[in-house]
Formats: sequence, structure tokens, C-alpha cells
Amino acid sequence: MIGVEIEVPWARFGETEMTDIQKVFAERYQTLYGKGAGNEEAGTELGAIRVDAIGPVPKASLKPQETDSSRTLTAKGERKIFLQGDWHLAQVYDWDQVLPGQQIDPVSIVEAAFTTVLIPPGSTGIFDQYGNLVLHISN
Repeated sequence: MIGVEIEVPWARFGETEMTDIQKVFAERYQTLYGKGAGNEEAGTELGAIRVDAIGPVPKASLKPQETDSSRTLTAKGERKIFLQGDWHLAQVYDWDQVLPGQQIDPVSIVEAAFTTVLIPPGSTGIFDQYGNLVLHISN
């Protein structure tokens, strides 16, 4: 499948524009690949629409959470990992279960739907009041 980007001049997109977009596409295709390269009678398949918009965006209002380092942090499990030429038994934590202010000691893994973070030997991780995992790495 060949992807061809086109710019459309309409602020709104309705039935009339669906017909006109085929003409805009055919013109763009012909510009890219030469006269006669496309076959309008074969039809056009619209696979994706992307919208680029420019405008003011309100600044995010982040509310800090209270830190609580007194609560015990419980690992959801353990995992053997090979690190720096040796095997280590790593504690595995769920990102969503760690509270702001809690410290994660090495060797640990923190898992989330969006990432996985290793806390290597000689380092610690502390969740700040905004839910970020801040790594303190020693040399």
C-alpha cells in the first residue's frame, strides 16, 4: 500500500468533501508519480486521517500528593536477572502501588503499563509527589 499525504482546504468534512477529496488525491498522486500513474476509476481508499492543529493550550495543573515513606513497600514478586556479568534476584514492584516518598532499593524492577525501570546495584529510586520515579545513581 502506498501512502500519500494531502492537505485539504476544508474546515469541516462531510459528504461533498468525500467526493472532492478523491480529486485532490488524484492531483497529488499525479504530481508525485507522473501523468497517468493513477487510475481514478479504480477508486480511492482512505486509510487514515491526521489532523494538525495550532492553538493555545492551557498549562497543566499538577497537584502534588502527600509523601508517605512510613508505609511498607511490598514487592509483587521476584525475578532472576543477569546484570553486570552476574545473576541477581530482583524485587519486582508495581508502579501504581508505590506511594510518593517511598524508596525502592537495588536490585529492583518497577513495572508499569508504559515502561519498565531497573534500579541497579548502588542506586535507589524514590517516587516524588508528582508520581515520577527519581533515580539516584551512585558511581
